[in-house]
Amino acid sequence: LFLSRAGGRPTLATRESVYGALMSGRFPILYIAEADAEAAVLSSGVLAYLVDSLPQADFTIVGSAASAPLFADTPRLSNLIVMDRTGRFDWIALW
Repeated sequence: LFLSRAGGRPTLATRESVYGALMSGRFPILYIAEADAEAAVLSSGVLAYLVDSLPQADFTIVGSAASAPLFADTPRLSNLIVMDRTGRFDWIALW
């Protein structure tokens, strides 16, 4: 969804993908979810938008033990990583 101005009036319109034909092949997206389950639910709209607008994308989702199960049914989920945070730079282990 995006806002367009038709005749000076704002209207909602849809488009297939924000990236168009530039991203025609399969590609991965790394989504790092909030550790808190409630915050992860609030931010899951971003993931839902990516799933809907990028049908050629595969998703790897990183979350905590509390938030990761919320994303188990994500379409085109290739990997679900559960990380328990113990230090400041735990995310470096993803590399």
